[in-house]
Amino acid sequence: MRLKALALFLKKIWGLFAVNLLPLTIFEIIYKFMAAFIFKPLLSAMMLMVLKVNGYSYLVNDNFAEIIKRPGFWMILIVVLFLASIYMVFDICCIIVCFHASYRRQKIPLIEMIRCGFLRAIKILHPKNWRMMLFLLLIIPMSQIIAVSGIYKGFSIPNFIMQ
Repeated sequence: MRLKALALFLKKIWGLFAVNLLPLTIFEIIYKFMAAFIFKPLLSAMMLMVLKVNGYSYLVNDNFAEIIKRPGFWMILIVVLFLASIYMVFDICCIIVCFHASYRRQKIPLIEMIRCGFLRAIKILHPKNWRMMLFLLLIIPMSQIIAVSGIYKGFSIPNFIMQ
């Protein structure tokens, strides 16, 4: 019985993918490309800026405690986390738009999926939704999404902190 239920579930999931597979695949390729070649270098440059403003060229155990005491570090960190959360919300909104159209058996063009996803992501910036953004910032790094997320790929916690 469970095997039949699983087969039926997988068939329904594949049905959702099949309707808009091409726009979803192209979107994810563009999204990962932007994460790897635009967004991640931008965030890394912002974090390096924090080090340079504080007079350091790299982060080590000796200067870590000094750097986190500076208010500039926290301001840049908040901006970086905010930008990362908006970028992730945009991805999630675009995927939801795509699957919603697939559920209604409607083909959705790539540009329309991006436009609708962007508009929905902008709505999340409303102050009443900021708790959801905070939740997203807390839950994503703790889950296994790091393995698939283009934003977190390449970022790692320094070894001296993990020890």
